[in-house]
Amino acid sequence: MHKINTTLFKRSLLASAVAGALNTPLVQAQEESFALEEILVTASKRERSLQDTPISVSVTSQLAIEQSKIIDIADLQVLVPSLRVTSFTRVGSAVYAIRGFGNGGSSAGTEPAVGVFIDGVFRSRSSSSIGDLPRVSRIEVLSGPQSTLFGKNASAGVVSVITTPPSQEFEAKIEATLGNYNQRIVKGYVSGAVTDKLSMSFSGGMNQRDGFTESLSPGLKDLNDKDRYNLRAQALFEPNDSVSLRVIADYSDLDEICCTVGAVVNGPTADAIKALGGDVISTDDQFGYTSVLNLDPTNTIEDKGISFHADIDFENFTLTSISAIRNNESGPDLGECDYTSLDICKGTSHREIETFSQELRLTSNTDNALSWMVGASYFNEDITGEAETIYGDDLRNYVLALTGGPFSPLPTLEAIAGIPGEAFTAGWIVGGMIEQNNEAYSVFGTFDYQLTDSLTATLGLNYTNDEKEVELIQTSNPDVFSALDLDVVAGGAFAPFKGLQFRPPQLSIPNAVEDGKTDDSDTTWLARLSWEMNDNFNFYATASTGFKSSSWDLSNFAHPNINDAAAIAAAGIATPNQQYGNRFSSPEYATVYEIGMKSRFDNGSLNIAIFDQSIEDFHARTFDGVNFISSNAGELASQGVEFDILYAPTADWTFTLAGTYLDPVYEDYRNAPPPIGQSGAIDRSGERPGGIHTLSMTGSVVYNLTFDNGIDGYIRAEYQYERSSDLSDSFPGLSRQVNTANASAGLNFNNGFGAQLWIRNLNDDEYYTGAFAGVAQSGTVNSFLNQPQTYGVTVSYTF
Repeated sequence: MHKINTTLFKRSLLASAVAGALNTPLVQAQEESFALEEILVTASKRERSLQDTPISVSVTSQLAIEQSKIIDIADLQVLVPSLRVTSFTRVGSAVYAIRGFGNGGSSAGTEPAVGVFIDGVFRSRSSSSIGDLPRVSRIEVLSGPQSTLFGKNASAGVVSVITTPPSQEFEAKIEATLGNYNQRIVKGYVSGAVTDKLSMSFSGGMNQRDGFTESLSPGLKDLNDKDRYNLRAQALFEPNDSVSLRVIADYSDLDEICCTVGAVVNGPTADAIKALGGDVISTDDQFGYTSVLNLDPTNTIEDKGISFHADIDFENFTLTSISAIRNNESGPDLGECDYTSLDICKGTSHREIETFSQELRLTSNTDNALSWMVGASYFNEDITGEAETIYGDDLRNYVLALTGGPFSPLPTLEAIAGIPGEAFTAGWIVGGMIEQNNEAYSVFGTFDYQLTDSLTATLGLNYTNDEKEVELIQTSNPDVFSALDLDVVAGGAFAPFKGLQFRPPQLSIPNAVEDGKTDDSDTTWLARLSWEMNDNFNFYATASTGFKSSSWDLSNFAHPNINDAAAIAAAGIATPNQQYGNRFSSPEYATVYEIGMKSRFDNGSLNIAIFDQSIEDFHARTFDGVNFISSNAGELASQGVEFDILYAPTADWTFTLAGTYLDPVYEDYRNAPPPIGQSGAIDRSGERPGGIHTLSMTGSVVYNLTFDNGIDGYIRAEYQYERSSDLSDSFPGLSRQVNTANASAGLNFNNGFGAQLWIRNLNDDEYYTGAFAGVAQSGTVNSFLNQPQTYGVTVSYTF
């Protein structure tokens, strides 16, 4: 176990002097005095004050979302320092991380460690949650495993989005935004009563923008544009004070050209590309936001669903039911492989996810010493997909140039092997299809017992059973060169060419050794003591565990574990030139010990959490320029402190500061993939992992304006800081540091009109969001870049 040391504890005591509730709105009480408005949250599945909720949770209010111009969940990290959202080659491949723990981005076979719930409905993959946010009431970010509160296990944390329900009173608003890069946003909503028991609301939005990365290739579009819209309809039926029935239907569509790639290092292969008349991304201006592709990388996502929510009050308890059916389709997409102007290779992909979920909860509503919540959940997901790697027109000439040009021994090798002129043929398609069914159920509950008027003990339990069945079939692979055993051909004389075997035949799943089935179950628990010292101070101490089921790497170039080599050979199912890797990861298990304080004062609030968190058999995934490599890290652990502060000296001024300090380490990670460019597994035990920041902070200043003619407004400035840290284990020394300032100002007129000026990345901050090895380009390191400065004006009218 990663122990909390004395230094960390001292830092925690110091940090407690600067902690509090982010984004708490202010209300004018009297002319010369004011009071902090109480924030209600449902993080514990009960509506409670944020300061009375003994959970490490960050709450972003509707007001903060509007003032900060938060468009989607990825923008939320500007306000929540413990949250990081990292996007890669596709819009829908984002990875969510809380306290540095996160995985499960674009891999179809890996569910995320951070669960995203929208109105209580689990969104199983990032592609179903990355669109523009609907009309939001608040967003709660819960740190650590939450299995005893949410039916679907989340080993690292939860992002819970709560939207605004329909109202009996008529409400309507329309809003339009114009910004740089030809940004155009139009959105609005209308809500009101149909009868005195039925209310409905309709909302929608359109978001379009030109790309901020200039394409230098003739005829191609600029990258990182926006082209998305969403629709949402709700009906709320309340026949009496005891029954509430709510139906939500939503649809969103995204069709964009993404994503920007910069060059950190251009390896020696760049000379071969230029010799063939191609071009590579320049390293002279790494944040020049230019592109030299030979095609437009398309990203399309269609997401839709309907959910039914019922809350029925009985004499001693409330019954809650949430049923949902969702469909998410990505593609067909066309993507770039090499990010050069040569046609070396490209890829296509298409994936569809269908889910059904059902959650039932009974929650006590009496004032007894014992209060409880028990529930059960069911989740069924079907994933189908196809992916292809297409060999480009320039691939063969590129390989010949790399291996000696007119003196390349490749034609000789082809002649010896009986495949003259057949290596790296343009138009070859290496394709495959996948299918995964995931069926999971859980029973869970929490029990709070008041030992005294101020001391409460809590016990939570969850039993989860999770079954998966996968199928992976390589539907086509004409690459006869990659099927050769170069250790045998010509007595191994051409073994050095093994690195050029781009796509060797793939062993399908299921097979005689890998049945493609997993059946995982685990009982997780939570134990907590919370003490309300007085009206100002609450303290709590928690121990909890979490669980995430097995995962599969279902890419069209994943190979069996090397440990299965003997069994595969014995079964006689090995493919020609059988390759090995690791396409299966066993379950991961989380454990967290945490102590926290929440406090509230007349003009501010203070919160702090000190934690020791670890995940055993953490699901790790890296890319070496040709293949994805999956593995289980024996144990990833982190000590840390989360804090936030709000100080409002008057009703006109609000200051917030929040931060997360992390001290991550691989307690055990033997047989880890080496850094790019090296070979052989290494032991990373005791090392600091890449991709996890050690310190991140956010702060804001808001000045509220009030004029005698009834006009009010605000001026807001905010700052995001992230200490320099390695981007990943694959590229030690390649770091990221964030120092980003944002600002906005707005006025609300007494006739319903409003206007807002906003600017994101005011100081033109530049940093990498991720990096990867250049595909088929040894020594090349490419990077993903943060968004440049954007600004605009928003006008609105509220009816």
